[in-house]
Amino acid sequence: MASSGLVRAGLAACWLSAASCRPAPSPPEPRATPVATAPKPSAPRAPQLAEEPEPGPPELRTGRIQPLEHSDVLTLSARRHGLDGDEQLLEIVLPDFAAEVPGDSFWLETEARISGSSAPFQLVSRGKNAEMVLWLRRAKADLAAEIAGDAYTPSIGAQPGHHFRFRVPAPRGAPSPELAGEWAAESVKYLNGLATPFGLFAGARLQARYRLPGEPSRNFASGGSGDDSLVDLMDTFAGRAAVQAALATRRSSISSAAKQPRVVPIAQLKVPQLSRHPWAALSKRLGKSAPPEPLADAVPASFYFVRAKSFSAFSDMLSFVQDFGAPAADLVDGTRTQRGTLPRYLAELGVEAGELSRVLGPEVVQDFALTGSDPYLHEGSDVTLVFRLKSPLLFRAALLKALDAHGAAHGGTQRSSFVHEGVTVEVTRSADGRVRQHHASVGELELVSNSPAAIKRVIATTLGKAPSLARQEDFQYMLARDAEVPSDVLAFIGDLFVETVVGPAQKIAAARRQVALAELVAPSSAALLYGWVHGKSPRDRRELLQSGLLSPLDSKHTDGARIDWEPGRSPRSPWGTPAALEPLLDLPPVSKVSAAERDSYEALARSYEARWSQYIDPIAVRLSATRSGGAKGLHAELRVLPFAPRDEAARFDLGGNGRVAPVELPSGARLSLGIGEDSPLRRELSGALELFSRRGIALDWLGDYAMVGVLDRTELLAAARLGQGQSQRALERPPSPEEMVREDSYRSELDLLPGLPLYAVVGLRSRVAAAVALTAARQMLEGAAAGAVQWQPFAAYRNVEVVRISGRDRGRELALYYALAGDDLVLSFNRTAMRTLIDRALDGKLVEPRRGGPAGTADGQVVLELAPSKKGALRTLLTWGLVMASAEGNRQARATAEAVLRGVPETAHQAERSGELSLAYLGVVPLTPDGRRYALTPTGIMDPLRGTAHAPLWPSVPTADSAAARLLAAFSRFRSDLSFDEEPRLSAAEPPLRSLRARVDLWLR
Repeated sequence: MASSGLVRAGLAACWLSAASCRPAPSPPEPRATPVATAPKPSAPRAPQLAEEPEPGPPELRTGRIQPLEHSDVLTLSARRHGLDGDEQLLEIVLPDFAAEVPGDSFWLETEARISGSSAPFQLVSRGKNAEMVLWLRRAKADLAAEIAGDAYTPSIGAQPGHHFRFRVPAPRGAPSPELAGEWAAESVKYLNGLATPFGLFAGARLQARYRLPGEPSRNFASGGSGDDSLVDLMDTFAGRAAVQAALATRRSSISSAAKQPRVVPIAQLKVPQLSRHPWAALSKRLGKSAPPEPLADAVPASFYFVRAKSFSAFSDMLSFVQDFGAPAADLVDGTRTQRGTLPRYLAELGVEAGELSRVLGPEVVQDFALTGSDPYLHEGSDVTLVFRLKSPLLFRAALLKALDAHGAAHGGTQRSSFVHEGVTVEVTRSADGRVRQHHASVGELELVSNSPAAIKRVIATTLGKAPSLARQEDFQYMLARDAEVPSDVLAFIGDLFVETVVGPAQKIAAARRQVALAELVAPSSAALLYGWVHGKSPRDRRELLQSGLLSPLDSKHTDGARIDWEPGRSPRSPWGTPAALEPLLDLPPVSKVSAAERDSYEALARSYEARWSQYIDPIAVRLSATRSGGAKGLHAELRVLPFAPRDEAARFDLGGNGRVAPVELPSGARLSLGIGEDSPLRRELSGALELFSRRGIALDWLGDYAMVGVLDRTELLAAARLGQGQSQRALERPPSPEEMVREDSYRSELDLLPGLPLYAVVGLRSRVAAAVALTAARQMLEGAAAGAVQWQPFAAYRNVEVVRISGRDRGRELALYYALAGDDLVLSFNRTAMRTLIDRALDGKLVEPRRGGPAGTADGQVVLELAPSKKGALRTLLTWGLVMASAEGNRQARATAEAVLRGVPETAHQAERSGELSLAYLGVVPLTPDGRRYALTPTGIMDPLRGTAHAPLWPSVPTADSAAARLLAAFSRFRSDLSFDEEPRLSAAEPPLRSLRARVDLWLR
């Protein structure tokens, strides 16, 4: 480059000038007689850069905080008592233990039990004068009896919980009629604080039952303008729990909005204003032919498409999704649950993945596809399987065997049939609705669906009576664009699918279904609340109605559809069940909407236009299985095409057009960035150097790539442990006062840096310019803080000088090392990292050599690599991260489990039955962070591996058979690269388009 040549010329001129300015040589002195002298010692060689001693891994604090048992019985007294139906309420003031625990939090969340009684929830709350109050509830028949019981306080920090036995003499005096309302008000606060759909429903139901004051709900029945109350129900990316919580929070207002008359034609709604790409022109410019995808001829144009070359390949991908996709869905919902989504769809379709994979080999199935009309798989969606067969007889025999097995598991099946477009559809349904197979043969294709509407659409498409995906221009362009990429499985979401998903018909249908789900779980939620209040389940629906916790209106939906339910069974209606809602495609089509639905949808449409591209961007994913030695891997390539005009994509593209192809990382973690000529990063660093130089010299020293990474060393664990703070509580036991004295304390971010194996690598365009830049930085630093920092040569390694920049802060020394190794600037806080980086730089093991022509298959603009060694620190660090991530949603999962355990106390000690009721009543089974079931014990809600709030336990992590343990036992390495690729330019006047490409390689042991 010109700038590099200018630097070299300038430095050469300086050296020549310095030589010319030397004093003239002195006249030669008389030659002395030679004498014997010792040879002049050579300059001392720089010491070799020593390895950084690796400390031992830190040990997490584990074990239980043992509660304190109090032998003396606490004698308490009832300040007031009252009657609530057939039960007595008592208000008991608790003694102050603030000397041990600051404030009055000692008693908060205490678990209290009355001896020999049923188990209604006994609540602790703050009294009118900030004192702590225990509310006890018992049968009215025990009015004259003394109360005996146990109280279990929670552990707070490192302080243990306390177990008290208490007695309360039978209260005297007149009952207080206001007490029931005050108890209900405190219960509402507790239930709302759970922040779960059940808690919010129960709080609202108690508020209504006891006529408690509260803010009036907005009423939209008048149909006024500006009503977007349903917009949260239409968000495709909101988790089900979040949507149902929004419904419970604003149940009355949403219900009134849902009851508005539906008089607005759906065609009048304003949809997102999105353009379509000129696919035909793009395909012509691309100049490549699309490979055939015969099964796409059977897929409706507005459906998604997943094609597998074999059923076994698809089954393998299903297993992968089940193992890795379920945790991702839990993160979206913010809680850990047992969904059972895959088994549910297998039952609905009447297929069995393992059996069909074994039987339906390449001799039977030529290829296979899965398709559907919407993305709401967890709630309930249509799924249709399309098989192209070589042996229909073997296929039908295997299908019948799987169907019989599912039928036997669900109380038998009934068969019927109907004809559509001249094709007979065989229907098999079980009495409980779990099996709903629709099977048809059309030419060489076999169709299996869980939806009558979906199979009708597929039949019509197969017969050429409806537009197919295969004929869509965006699909053809996608096939041609990456035709060379292998794909055992191909998935595609096209323009029409996206238009349908964001369109008013599907969005409003989804919102109506969410309202129906909230109505559907109302009877079972009321039954759970009954169990909380009375310590037992209602005998039948009538008893629940008489309690006032279930309203007669809860027997039907807003649209008048009946809800069938009895205690112990799942609610059911034409909308489905809480665990499996009816697919949107099988619901009555949306033709007219209410004013609230119109306003909510149009608010969502405006938000969609603001958040996403000006174009509809189809998405293609190609998956292929790979194998290397004994390891098996999954290769995935995703393309969103076209993503955005080049100027808009540049906002996300720090590296410009730069590409980098890192050599495979042996171990550790690394992020690599290609740096192009027009990279914002290049401009910023050059500008910073100009500022440093103070002479307006802009030197372009930055090369084609930069990297940041970490070595797989135990310093990572020590730094992570110090820096976690309160979030570490999920991982290890809080330290005792003695342990706090012995252990290092975290004071600032600088405490985490000494010896940290964090590193950076910057490719160099000019070593001379880089040296000038470093000199300028040194001069600036010394001028700003003279004497505070030492900047000097430290050691050498493989004839490369290593410079050390060091300083002290609060008594701790911090040192940063750097070196110019080959054409790279390498930096780290760790000497072993420096040796490793110098080795890689000198041996050519950082990046692959640049090739001419277009970017290679290993190139990316951003490349992320993760390669933990089998028993290394990085794998342990990943374990810690997974455990803490699982614990983040633990509170909501625990609260959902508490709803059922307290609501059906008869089954609280039967884990399987309690899980069945949770799925039936609420549609989910909450799990602990380690994948176990919660239990209800006398001391509170218990995690089998982590104890209760009263006696918490911290196990060694990862725990056996947990998701983290299984994931990390199988995980070997990961690599992903992102890039913005150029798409064909239609004309010089049009801005060039760029697509987003993401590639992932995941290797399993």
